[in-house]
This record gives sequence, C-alpha cells and structure tokens, in this order.
Amino acid sequence: MSMTITAVTLARAQFGFTIAFHIIFPAMSIGLASYLAVLEGAWLVTRKPAYLAVYRYWLTIFAVVFGIGVVSGLVMSYEFGTNWAGFAFRAGPIVGPLMGCGLAVMAGYTLLGSCWLIWRTEGGLQQRCRRHARTMAVTVLALIVIVTLWTPMLQNSLSARWFRWPDLLFTAWVPVLVVLLAIGLFRSLSARRHLLPLVFSYGIFVLCYAGLLISLYPYLVPPSISFRDAAAPHDSLLFLLVGAAITIPMILAYTLYGYSVFKGKMRAGEGYH
Repeated sequence: MSMTITAVTLARAQFGFTIAFHIIFPAMSIGLASYLAVLEGAWLVTRKPAYLAVYRYWLTIFAVVFGIGVVSGLVMSYEFGTNWAGFAFRAGPIVGPLMGCGLAVMAGYTLLGSCWLIWRTEGGLQQRCRRHARTMAVTVLALIVIVTLWTPMLQNSLSARWFRWPDLLFTAWVPVLVVLLAIGLFRSLSARRHLLPLVFSYGIFVLCYAGLLISLYPYLVPPSISFRDAAAPHDSLLFLLVGAAITIPMILAYTLYGYSVFKGKMRAGEGYH
C-alpha cells in the first residue's frame, strides 16, 4: 500500500523533526547548566585544575546545545503559522505579544548586563559595554513607549485609569520619573560613571513594574478575573509558603556568597579562570 506524499505531510514531518530537536536539546542544556554550576563551584572551593578542565570541556558543548535549542525554537514558532493556520489565527493575538515580550526581556537583560559590567570592569571591555548600554537603552525606551501607547487602546478601563481626572494625578508620576531616569542614564554613560548607569537602569525597570501594577490591579486577567479569584486554595498556598520559607533564604545565601566571590573590579589579566 503506497502512501501519497503531500505538502501537508512534508510540512508536518518537518515540524516533528524540529520539535524533536527543541524538546531534546533544551532539556540537555538545562541539565548541563546545573552540571556546569557544580563544576565551577567545585573549582572555586578546591582550586583543583581537573574541575576547571572538565568545566571548559562541557562549556563548549553547552554553547552548541543551547544554540540548537534557540534556532529550533525560532523555526518552530513560524511553522505553527504555516502548518496550523487556524490555530495560529486564534492564538496569534496572544502568541504575538508574548514573542514581543521575549524580545523586550532580552533587550532589558542586555541593558542590565552591560551596566553591571560597566560597574565591575575597566578598559576596553568597559568601553564596549558603554556602547552596548546606549544601544540597548534606546531599544528598551522605544519598547516602553510602544507599550505605553498601546496598553490604553486595549480596553477603555485601562485608558480611563491612566488618563481620567483625578487618577491622572497618581499615574502621571510613572512616565515622568521614567523620562528623568532615562536622562540620568544617558548622562551617566556620557560622564563615564561606573555605578550610576546600573542604578538608573534598575529604577527604569522598577517603574515599568509599577506601571504594570497600575494597569492591572486588582485583576490578573482584566476585566473579569482578579488576583483573589485566580488564587489557589488555601492549603496549596500554605504549602507554597513553607517551600518559599525554606528556599528563599537559601537563594539569598548563595547570591550573597556569589557577590562576595566576585566583588571588586575585574582588571585586565585578572580572573579565576
């Protein structure tokens, strides 16, 4: 019995191949990330060169695996539209903004990372990070403007919350402070300050979260589902509270330890590797 090969069959076979890569390789990268963290921690504690050698060997493999996961994920997002047009049409209003949020998060983290390296490095690396920080600052601020203009158009209640008098007295301080912090960020980059660009960047992110809270509160899914309606049962929340009480001190402890290990400026020719 012969099987007819159609364009749909080939397209879905291609999707199966792509999603297989996207399931396998990201799972491997998650495991390798934990393994690399253990190896690097062992090297920092013992200073045995064997741990560092194994770390460098698996770091290259991790980079390749991570890259395959990213590339397959990009291709897969477009294959949804070509292979399942009906699903893509209905899910597009959700998936599209989510992809945009992913790009915005990537730009924001690049800005924070560049500002952090300005604070912790010197010389040529610091100058490159200043250039990257300027580029990412423009990108992040442009995305903030787009979201700020787009959000009130989604629902009349959101527009009224931001622009209705006297609510305007309580909401106008968010964009005003964002503008002031943006000016401070660019001036600190031009003045070659070290810590201030990171402080201003953190401030912009905090104000973005404040704007999100103003837009949504008390809803998680406006205009019908509030955060109280979406909350889990009391027993489940109590279980999560116990887990948070255990894990949050652990996270704070190893975060502080990490800052103590990497404290001070990283100068040319220095490093633990």
